[in-house]
Amino acid sequence: MDVDVNFETGENMVFKAKKADMRPLQVMDDAIGEDDELEDEENDLLDEQVLTLCDSCWALVEMTLHNSDVVGGIVSAGLCPRLVELLYISQSSIILAPVLRLLGNIVSAEISYSQAVIDAKLLEVIPSVMTTTSRAVREEACWMLSNIAGGQEEQVVAMMNAPGVINGLVEQMSWAEYGVKREATWAMCNIIVRANVEFVKEVVRMGVLQSFCPLLDEWEDPMVELVILEAIESLLQKDPQEGRIAVEESGCLAKIEELSYDQNDDVSGMASQLIDTWFDNEGDEVDATLAPAVVGSEQTGEALNFQPVQSDVQFNFNQS
Repeated sequence: MDVDVNFETGENMVFKAKKADMRPLQVMDDAIGEDDELEDEENDLLDEQVLTLCDSCWALVEMTLHNSDVVGGIVSAGLCPRLVELLYISQSSIILAPVLRLLGNIVSAEISYSQAVIDAKLLEVIPSVMTTTSRAVREEACWMLSNIAGGQEEQVVAMMNAPGVINGLVEQMSWAEYGVKREATWAMCNIIVRANVEFVKEVVRMGVLQSFCPLLDEWEDPMVELVILEAIESLLQKDPQEGRIAVEESGCLAKIEELSYDQNDDVSGMASQLIDTWFDNEGDEVDATLAPAVVGSEQTGEALNFQPVQSDVQFNFNQS
Protein backbone atom coordinates (compact mmCIF):
# COMPACT_ATOMS: atom_id res chain seq x y z
CA MET A 1 0.00 0.00 0.00
CA ASP A 2 1.39 3.39 -0.98
CA VAL A 3 0.57 6.48 1.11
CA ASP A 4 1.78 9.85 -0.08
CA VAL A 5 1.87 11.76 3.20
CA ASN A 6 4.83 12.90 5.29
CA PHE A 7 4.72 11.81 8.95
CA GLU A 8 5.15 15.24 10.52
CA THR A 9 3.93 17.84 8.02
CA GLY A 10 1.49 16.07 5.76
CA GLU A 11 3.64 16.80 2.70
CA ASN A 12 3.93 14.20 -0.03
CA MET A 13 6.18 11.27 0.76
CA VAL A 14 5.85 7.64 -0.33
CA PHE A 15 5.63 4.97 2.36
CA LYS A 16 4.98 1.31 1.53
CA ALA A 17 3.33 -0.81 4.21
CA LYS A 18 3.18 -4.60 4.40
CA LYS A 19 -0.02 -6.52 4.91
CA ALA A 20 1.25 -7.63 8.31
CA ASP A 21 1.26 -3.98 9.42
CA MET A 22 -2.52 -3.80 9.34
CA ARG A 23 -3.12 -6.30 12.14
CA PRO A 24 -5.24 -4.89 15.01
CA LEU A 25 -3.40 -3.48 18.00
CA GLN A 26 -4.84 -6.18 20.28
CA VAL A 27 -3.33 -8.91 18.09
CA MET A 28 0.02 -7.18 18.30
CA ASP A 29 -0.25 -6.89 22.10
CA ASP A 30 -1.04 -10.60 22.42
CA ALA A 31 1.92 -11.55 20.27
CA ILE A 32 4.51 -9.48 22.12
CA GLY A 33 6.02 -11.34 25.04
CA GLU A 34 5.10 -14.87 23.91
CA ASP A 35 8.54 -15.50 22.53
CA ASP A 36 11.62 -13.45 23.36
CA GLU A 37 13.02 -14.12 19.89
CA LEU A 38 10.00 -12.38 18.35
CA GLU A 39 10.29 -9.24 20.49
CA ASP A 40 12.44 -7.21 18.11
CA GLU A 41 10.36 -8.26 15.12
CA GLU A 42 7.11 -7.32 16.86
CA ASN A 43 8.52 -3.94 17.89
CA ASP A 44 9.51 -3.26 14.32
CA LEU A 45 6.04 -4.23 13.13
CA LEU A 46 4.46 -2.03 15.77
CA ASP A 47 6.58 0.89 14.65
CA GLU A 48 5.48 0.36 11.07
CA GLN A 49 1.88 0.13 12.22
CA VAL A 50 2.26 3.48 13.98
CA LEU A 51 3.59 5.02 10.79
CA THR A 52 0.76 3.48 8.79
CA LEU A 53 -1.79 4.88 11.23
CA CYS A 54 -0.10 8.27 11.00
CA ASP A 55 -0.26 8.30 7.21
CA SER A 56 -3.86 7.10 7.24
CA CYS A 57 -4.85 10.02 9.45
CA TRP A 58 -2.99 12.52 7.25
CA ALA A 59 -4.73 11.05 4.21
CA LEU A 60 -8.11 11.58 5.89
CA VAL A 61 -7.08 15.11 6.77
CA GLU A 62 -6.45 15.87 3.10
CA MET A 63 -9.72 14.26 2.09
CA THR A 64 -11.75 16.28 4.62
CA LEU A 65 -10.21 19.47 3.28
CA HIS A 66 -11.38 18.81 -0.26
CA ASN A 67 -14.61 16.87 0.25
CA SER A 68 -17.03 17.79 3.04
CA ASP A 69 -18.92 14.53 2.56
CA VAL A 70 -15.92 12.68 3.96
CA VAL A 71 -16.41 14.38 7.33
CA GLY A 72 -19.99 13.17 7.48
CA GLY A 73 -18.83 9.69 6.56
CA ILE A 74 -16.27 9.65 9.38
CA VAL A 75 -18.89 10.73 11.92
CA SER A 76 -21.54 8.34 10.60
CA ALA A 77 -19.10 5.44 10.71
CA GLY A 78 -18.56 6.08 14.43
CA LEU A 79 -14.86 6.88 14.09
CA CYS A 80 -14.88 9.91 16.41
CA PRO A 81 -14.64 7.81 19.61
CA ARG A 82 -11.81 5.80 18.06
CA LEU A 83 -9.91 8.96 17.11
CA VAL A 84 -10.34 10.40 20.60
CA GLU A 85 -9.23 7.07 22.07
CA LEU A 86 -5.93 7.46 20.24
CA LEU A 87 -5.34 10.65 22.24
CA TYR A 88 -5.67 8.61 25.42
CA ILE A 89 -3.42 5.71 24.48
CA SER A 90 -0.71 7.31 22.33
CA GLN A 91 2.23 9.36 23.52
CA SER A 92 3.74 9.80 20.06
CA SER A 93 3.54 13.15 18.32
CA ILE A 94 3.59 11.22 15.03
CA ILE A 95 0.10 9.98 15.93
CA LEU A 96 -1.21 12.87 18.03
CA ALA A 97 -0.58 15.64 15.50
CA PRO A 98 -2.58 14.17 12.58
CA VAL A 99 -5.35 12.91 14.88
CA LEU A 100 -5.79 16.39 16.35
CA ARG A 101 -5.75 17.96 12.88
CA LEU A 102 -8.41 15.51 11.71
CA LEU A 103 -10.57 16.17 14.78
CA GLY A 104 -10.13 19.90 14.19
CA ASN A 105 -11.40 19.54 10.65
CA ILE A 106 -14.38 17.58 11.94
CA VAL A 107 -15.41 20.09 14.62
CA SER A 108 -15.11 22.99 12.19
CA ALA A 109 -17.38 21.38 9.60
CA GLU A 110 -20.79 21.32 11.30
CA ILE A 111 -22.11 21.94 14.80
CA SER A 112 -23.51 18.42 15.06
CA TYR A 113 -20.11 16.98 14.15
CA SER A 114 -18.48 19.11 16.82
CA GLN A 115 -20.92 17.75 19.38
CA ALA A 116 -20.12 14.20 18.30
CA VAL A 117 -16.46 14.80 19.08
CA ILE A 118 -17.28 16.36 22.46
CA ASP A 119 -19.55 13.42 23.28
CA ALA A 120 -16.59 11.12 22.59
CA LYS A 121 -14.89 12.57 25.73
CA LEU A 122 -12.48 14.83 23.86
CA LEU A 123 -12.45 17.60 26.47
CA GLU A 124 -11.45 15.17 29.22
CA VAL A 125 -8.18 14.22 27.50
CA ILE A 126 -7.17 17.56 25.97
CA PRO A 127 -5.56 18.97 29.16
CA SER A 128 -3.05 16.11 29.25
CA VAL A 129 -2.40 16.48 25.52
CA MET A 130 -1.51 20.15 26.09
CA THR A 131 1.24 19.14 28.52
CA THR A 132 3.28 17.33 25.86
CA THR A 133 6.69 18.66 24.92
CA SER A 134 5.79 18.63 21.22
CA ARG A 135 5.10 22.13 19.93
CA ALA A 136 3.19 20.75 16.94
CA VAL A 137 0.84 18.72 19.15
CA ARG A 138 0.10 21.62 21.50
CA GLU A 139 -0.53 23.93 18.56
CA GLU A 140 -2.93 21.47 16.95
CA ALA A 141 -4.76 21.00 20.27
CA CYS A 142 -5.23 24.74 20.78
CA TRP A 143 -6.31 25.21 17.17
CA MET A 144 -8.95 22.53 17.57
CA LEU A 145 -10.22 24.14 20.79
CA SER A 146 -10.49 27.50 19.02
CA ASN A 147 -12.76 25.86 16.44
CA ILE A 148 -14.97 24.43 19.17
CA ALA A 149 -15.05 27.80 20.94
CA GLY A 150 -16.36 29.38 17.76
CA GLY A 151 -19.39 27.10 17.78
CA GLN A 152 -22.61 26.95 19.75
CA GLU A 153 -23.00 28.35 23.24
CA GLU A 154 -23.56 24.89 24.75
CA GLN A 155 -20.23 23.71 23.38
CA VAL A 156 -18.44 26.78 24.72
CA VAL A 157 -20.02 26.14 28.12
CA ALA A 158 -18.79 22.55 27.94
CA MET A 159 -15.26 23.86 27.39
CA MET A 160 -15.60 26.27 30.30
CA ASN A 161 -16.78 23.50 32.62
CA ALA A 162 -14.29 20.84 31.52
CA PRO A 163 -11.58 20.48 34.20
CA GLY A 164 -8.19 21.72 33.05
CA VAL A 165 -9.15 23.07 29.62
CA ILE A 166 -9.19 26.78 30.49
CA ASN A 167 -6.14 26.45 32.74
CA GLY A 168 -4.33 24.69 29.92
CA LEU A 169 -5.11 27.49 27.46
CA VAL A 170 -4.04 30.18 29.93
CA GLU A 171 -0.78 28.33 30.56
CA GLN A 172 0.00 28.06 26.84
CA MET A 173 -0.79 31.76 26.42
CA SER A 174 1.70 32.68 29.13
CA TRP A 175 4.84 30.84 28.01
CA ALA A 176 4.44 28.76 24.85
CA GLU A 177 6.03 29.27 21.44
CA TYR A 178 4.39 31.89 19.24
CA GLY A 179 2.40 29.47 17.07
CA VAL A 180 0.96 27.72 20.14
CA LYS A 181 0.32 31.00 21.95
CA ARG A 182 -1.46 32.37 18.89
CA GLU A 183 -3.90 29.46 18.72
CA ALA A 184 -4.47 29.42 22.49
CA THR A 185 -5.20 33.14 22.41
CA TRP A 186 -7.62 32.73 19.53
CA ALA A 187 -9.47 30.05 21.50
CA MET A 188 -9.59 32.19 24.63
CA CYS A 189 -10.85 35.23 22.71
CA ASN A 190 -13.67 33.16 21.20
CA ILE A 191 -14.60 32.01 24.70
CA ILE A 192 -14.54 35.52 26.17
CA VAL A 193 -16.88 36.81 23.47
CA ARG A 194 -19.44 34.10 24.31
CA ALA A 195 -18.94 33.74 28.06
CA ASN A 196 -20.90 35.35 30.89
CA VAL A 197 -19.51 38.19 32.96
CA GLU A 198 -18.51 36.01 35.92
CA PHE A 199 -16.41 33.73 33.74
CA VAL A 200 -14.77 36.74 32.07
CA LYS A 201 -13.83 38.10 35.50
CA GLU A 202 -12.30 34.76 36.38
CA VAL A 203 -10.06 34.55 33.30
CA VAL A 204 -9.02 38.17 33.85
CA ARG A 205 -7.95 37.15 37.34
CA MET A 206 -5.96 34.30 35.78
CA GLY A 207 -3.91 36.82 33.77
CA VAL A 208 -5.22 36.57 30.21
CA LEU A 209 -4.99 40.33 29.66
CA GLN A 210 -1.30 40.34 30.53
CA SER A 211 -0.82 37.50 28.05
CA PHE A 212 -2.55 39.56 25.36
CA CYS A 213 0.05 42.34 25.58
CA PRO A 214 2.95 40.68 23.68
CA LEU A 215 0.59 39.69 20.87
CA LEU A 216 -0.56 43.31 20.59
CA ASP A 217 3.00 44.58 20.48
CA GLU A 218 5.76 42.25 19.32
CA TRP A 219 4.45 40.08 16.51
CA GLU A 220 2.58 42.44 14.16
CA ASP A 221 -0.12 39.90 13.35
CA PRO A 222 -3.22 41.91 12.31
CA MET A 223 -5.60 38.94 12.44
CA VAL A 224 -4.69 38.11 16.03
CA GLU A 225 -4.70 41.78 17.01
CA LEU A 226 -8.26 42.16 15.72
CA VAL A 227 -9.41 39.04 17.56
CA ILE A 228 -7.89 40.32 20.81
CA LEU A 229 -9.40 43.78 20.36
CA GLU A 230 -12.80 42.18 19.80
CA ALA A 231 -12.41 40.17 23.01
CA ILE A 232 -11.40 43.27 24.96
CA GLU A 233 -14.41 45.14 23.59
CA SER A 234 -16.66 42.28 24.70
CA LEU A 235 -15.08 42.33 28.16
CA LEU A 236 -15.73 46.07 28.46
CA GLN A 237 -19.33 45.69 27.35
CA LYS A 238 -19.96 43.00 29.95
CA ASP A 239 -18.22 44.73 32.85
CA PRO A 240 -17.52 48.40 32.02
CA GLN A 241 -16.27 49.58 35.41
CA GLU A 242 -13.94 46.79 36.46
CA GLY A 243 -13.11 46.01 32.84
CA ARG A 244 -11.67 49.45 32.21
CA ILE A 245 -9.51 49.21 35.31
CA ALA A 246 -8.30 45.73 34.38
CA VAL A 247 -7.45 46.70 30.79
CA GLU A 248 -5.44 49.69 31.98
CA GLU A 249 -3.61 47.93 34.82
CA SER A 250 -2.70 44.95 32.62
CA GLY A 251 -0.87 47.17 30.15
CA CYS A 252 -3.33 46.47 27.34
CA LEU A 253 -4.51 50.07 27.18
CA ALA A 254 -1.01 51.31 26.36
CA LYS A 255 -0.75 48.71 23.59
CA ILE A 256 -4.18 49.68 22.24
CA GLU A 257 -3.11 53.33 22.14
CA GLU A 258 -0.07 52.34 20.09
CA LEU A 259 -2.25 50.28 17.74
CA SER A 260 -4.43 53.32 17.05
CA TYR A 261 -1.52 54.46 14.83
CA ASP A 262 -1.00 51.04 13.22
CA GLN A 263 -0.46 50.83 9.48
CA ASN A 264 -3.29 48.32 9.16
CA ASP A 265 -6.48 50.36 8.78
CA ASP A 266 -8.72 47.74 10.39
CA VAL A 267 -6.47 47.45 13.44
CA SER A 268 -5.99 51.19 13.89
CA GLY A 269 -9.69 51.84 13.37
CA MET A 270 -10.80 49.32 15.98
CA ALA A 271 -8.15 50.45 18.47
CA SER A 272 -9.23 54.08 18.06
CA GLN A 273 -12.86 53.10 18.49
CA LEU A 274 -12.10 51.30 21.75
CA ILE A 275 -10.24 54.31 23.11
CA ASP A 276 -12.93 56.78 22.04
CA THR A 277 -15.74 54.64 23.44
CA TRP A 278 -14.28 53.44 26.72
CA PHE A 279 -11.27 55.52 27.73
CA ASP A 280 -11.36 58.93 26.06
CA ASN A 281 -13.33 60.61 28.87
CA GLU A 282 -11.33 59.27 31.80
CA GLY A 283 -9.23 62.38 32.12
CA ASP A 284 -12.29 64.62 31.88
CA GLU A 285 -13.94 62.73 34.71
CA VAL A 286 -11.00 63.26 37.02
CA ASP A 287 -10.69 66.94 36.10
CA ALA A 288 -14.39 67.51 36.71
CA THR A 289 -14.09 66.31 40.30
CA LEU A 290 -11.25 68.76 40.94
CA ALA A 291 -12.79 71.81 39.27
CA PRO A 292 -14.46 74.46 41.50
CA ALA A 293 -18.18 75.04 41.24
CA VAL A 294 -19.18 77.78 38.82
CA VAL A 295 -21.16 80.47 40.55
CA GLY A 296 -23.40 82.82 38.59
CA SER A 297 -23.05 80.94 35.35
CA GLU A 298 -25.19 82.16 32.50
CA GLN A 299 -25.79 78.61 31.31
CA THR A 300 -29.32 77.44 31.98
CA GLY A 301 -29.03 73.74 31.04
CA GLU A 302 -28.61 70.95 33.53
CA ALA A 303 -25.10 70.59 34.93
CA LEU A 304 -23.22 67.40 34.18
CA ASN A 305 -22.65 65.33 37.31
CA PHE A 306 -19.33 63.48 37.01
CA GLN A 307 -18.74 60.90 39.72
CA PRO A 308 -15.13 60.54 40.90
CA VAL A 309 -13.33 57.32 40.10
CA GLN A 310 -13.06 55.36 43.36
CA SER A 311 -9.48 54.41 44.18
CA ASP A 312 -10.47 51.51 46.41
CA VAL A 313 -12.38 49.47 43.83
CA GLN A 314 -11.68 45.80 44.40
CA PHE A 315 -11.97 43.09 41.77
CA ASN A 316 -14.60 40.46 42.51
CA PHE A 317 -13.84 37.36 40.49
CA ASN A 318 -15.97 34.89 42.44
CA GLN A 319 -18.11 32.71 40.24
CA SER A 320 -21.84 32.96 40.88
